[in-house]
Formats: sequence, C-alpha cells, structure tokens
Amino acid sequence: MTDCTKLVRGRIVLADPGRLPEDGLIDDGAVIVEGDSIAAIGPYETLRKSFRDAEELGSDRHAVIPGLINAHQHGRGLTALHLGVPDDVMDSYLLDFQALKPLDVYLDTLYANLRLIRSGVTTVIHSGIVRDPKQLSVEARATLSAYDDAGLRACYAVPLQDLSSLVYLNERAFFDALPDGLGVRLQTALDDGGLTDVDAGFTLMEKLLDEYAEHPRLKILAGPTGPEWSSDNLLEKIREFSGNTGTGVHMHCAESAIQRDASFHLYGKSSANRLDDFGLLGPGTSLAHGTWMDEADIELCASRGVNICHNASCNLRLYMGVAPVSRMVEQGVNVAIGTDGYTINSDDDFLQEIRLVNTLHRLPRGQSQLPAPRPADTIRMATVNGARAAGLDDQIGRLAPGCKADIVLLDLTAMTSPYIDPDVSFADVLVALASPRHVETVLVGGEVVYANGSHTHANADEVTEKLGRIAAQPQDPEFADFASLIHELRPHVARYYRDWTWQTEMSADYIPNTAGVRAGRGETS
Repeated sequence: MTDCTKLVRGRIVLADPGRLPEDGLIDDGAVIVEGDSIAAIGPYETLRKSFRDAEELGSDRHAVIPGLINAHQHGRGLTALHLGVPDDVMDSYLLDFQALKPLDVYLDTLYANLRLIRSGVTTVIHSGIVRDPKQLSVEARATLSAYDDAGLRACYAVPLQDLSSLVYLNERAFFDALPDGLGVRLQTALDDGGLTDVDAGFTLMEKLLDEYAEHPRLKILAGPTGPEWSSDNLLEKIREFSGNTGTGVHMHCAESAIQRDASFHLYGKSSANRLDDFGLLGPGTSLAHGTWMDEADIELCASRGVNICHNASCNLRLYMGVAPVSRMVEQGVNVAIGTDGYTINSDDDFLQEIRLVNTLHRLPRGQSQLPAPRPADTIRMATVNGARAAGLDDQIGRLAPGCKADIVLLDLTAMTSPYIDPDVSFADVLVALASPRHVETVLVGGEVVYANGSHTHANADEVTEKLGRIAAQPQDPEFADFASLIHELRPHVARYYRDWTWQTEMSADYIPNTAGVRAGRGETS
C-alpha cells in the first residue's frame, strides 16, 4: 500500500545522479514518501523529527538510490539460449526467433520483470516483438498485464512492421534460388502467418493510448521494429501519428554493419539520415543499439536530441561489435542502458550490465583520445538518461520532491565488506561492487514491490515453475512444422550474409589492438 507516509533512510542517499561525482549525495540522509511521490529529502535527523509517525525503511547501513531504468527490453524471460538457440551472428540469428518455442507471453514477461526488479530496475522501455502476428492485441495486453502485476513502471512500444525480416536485399531472388521448392513452401507458410497487420497496429495503439492514459505506471509508445523492416509509407504514418498524439517512438537502429550497408544499398544513406528525412529524429525518439553509427550519424542524433539505448551484452553476444559510446557522450548524445534480454549471464542482472558498460569502453591512449565513461557517467546512463529516453525525466531517475517514489535500498555494509577505503567515491563503489544480492528493498511509485528477497506482487517460485513446465511441453505439431522449415532455411540465410557484397567501406570505431605492431617499437612488420 502507498497510503502511509514512509521515511527511507540511508547512510548515503544518491539524490541526483546528474550532479555526480562532486555532488548529488546526502550523508546519513532520508527520503520522505507520501502516496506515490517524494515529499521531501534531506538529513535523516531533521526529517525524522518532522515526520515522527512515518514508517521507516532502511538504516545507517544502507544506501538509497533512484530506481534503475532498463531502456531496451523485449520481455523474454527465457532467452533464445534457454530455448535451444545458442548465440550467433545477429543478422542470420534473427531468423531463429521465428522458430522459438511459443511460451505464455504473460508468464515469460512476468518472469523477466521479477528478475529485473531484484537487480534494482523500476522502469523498463519494452520493445514489443510479436510472437504470433495474428495475436498482436492479445500479446500486447498480456505484456502490459505482466508489468502491471509485477508493479513495474513501463513504456510499451507497440510493434509495427510491414517489410519481411528474412533478408535485407533482393528477397525475391533469394527465395527463387532456394532448392527443392523450399522457397515456395516458405512463402506459403509466411503468407499463412504473415506480417503484423499495420492498420491493426495503429488501431491498437489508439485504443491502448486511450485505455492507459490515466494509468500511473504504464505508457504507450510507437514501436516500429527498425528502418530495415519499415517502408517509407510506414515511417510517414508513424511520423503523422506521433505528431498528432504526442506519442514517443522507440525502435532498433544501426545494430549491425550489414544493416548499415543495406541502408546505403537501398536508400543511399544511413538509417539515421533516412529516419531524419521522415522527421522521426527528436527528443521523443529512442533508438536501440546505434552500434554502427558513424561520426555524422552521431552528430545528427546529438543535434536532434535523440536518445540512444546502449545494449552492451547483446552487442557482444551477437557479434555486433562495440557501440561508439565514448564518441556519443563526447558529442552530447543522451545515452541510456538496456539489456535487450541478453545480459552476459542470461540472468537479467542490470547491475552487472552497468558494470560492463563502465569497463567496455576503456581504450588505450594512442588509439583514441576519447575519455571512457566514468562510474558517474554510467550511473547517469542507468538513471537520469534512461528517464529522458523514456520521456519521464520530470518524474523518475532522481530523488527529489515531486518525483515519483521509485527507490532502491542497497545493503551498503554487505556491499563494502570487509573493508572499503573511505576515500573511494560512492559512484565507484556502486558500479564496481553492487549486485542483486545487495538489493534489499525496491519501491515503485511509493509501493514496496520487493523486500528481503521476496516479491510482494507475485510468487517468483510459482512463476518460475509454471514457465518451466510450459517450456518443457512438446511443440504444437503445426508450429513444429513451421520451425522445421525455418531450420531448413537457416544455412541458406547464413550463407547469404556470409557472401554479402559490401556497398560501403566499413570500419569499427573501437579497435582493440593493431595486428603486426612490434612490441615496444610501434613499427609494423
């Protein structure tokens, strides 16, 4: 319940990540929560005297931080790996998603949500991916129910796509070249299943915007899958819809080198430039990945106020590379952090994802003079930057009067045991040492959704057991036939990308080493 006044105490209170590392902290501080919002923040002793009847959470052994924000997630609690598809090159790996065993959307998303909560996440930007194109409305509502029932705050991007996702270029020729009538059988299956009805998608968005207009925690976005899967007509309709309704846009962009090259093949420009042509780059747009944006793309995104949602683990696991985050930060792009459902350990550990982002971009001087993100920068990415990407920067991401009471209590004593030098900054401690085992209490909108290892809105053991039981069931025969067809197609798609004819010269922004340089002399062999 959120009715009673709460006093949330910590030996350290991280009030405003935007003011780190020099400021933004309160020693022996407290946050006063009334209803779903923060009423006051300041020294513990002062607030204790003023709010004598408040329920007290935390102590002088805790740290209090704003709820963390996962800026890109698909709600797949059981990853592709769990369902039998190991990591592979992203462009051909996308095909595997169409053959993943169907699961209960509600349970799968709820399972992911519970795991995110235990690592301090209070808000998610959910990029909708349809598992059954004929069930768009059903899946969307199941997903929203899973967030609601978990107690999380979420921005749900309704999926929209009107171009096929099998290959990026010359799909007709690709189909015709397939052996043994595979192309005909595949086309029949796709015609049967089909892409999501775009008109139905817009109708659903309108309904959901109306239904959730007054919801305290759930928000609706437009979610075109990505430029590769969006016709000019669809992008124009999204711009018009967004302009008329004020709806934000969340989509993938420039994930892989081949995607970037395909954009130049088809349109003579990068995906970012194409989106800009349709007026889709602005503060209300968040782009997932941006791994293969060049200098001009980054400058464009900075000038338009676009948000980039960095997914470090996913980029590494699916061979996409390392996004030029240092360059983005230098140019003033708002960079947030997402997991994409692919944390390094497949466990939705958002605190570990923060740590990975903080270490991944440290280049040796001489190869780049760009400063790597420091712990304070990374904390901002996971809080205030994520809030801005979600279009909620006036409500979440920091602890201040009037903001929503999305708060995480960490066991600071356990986190720093057996010793931490007092001169080590809290930002360094949080990024380097925090893990889910230190997350003691999570509040969303003033309501406790997690305390002492237990979720208050759902039974995690029961959800886990039910989901596992469903995943272990034999596949439906009709879907099994379709999955078999996809597996038969897989090597042909892999070959298509392996033999890709490059249109543009590609170079990685980050070069981990220089082959052939003689040790200590800097001379090439």
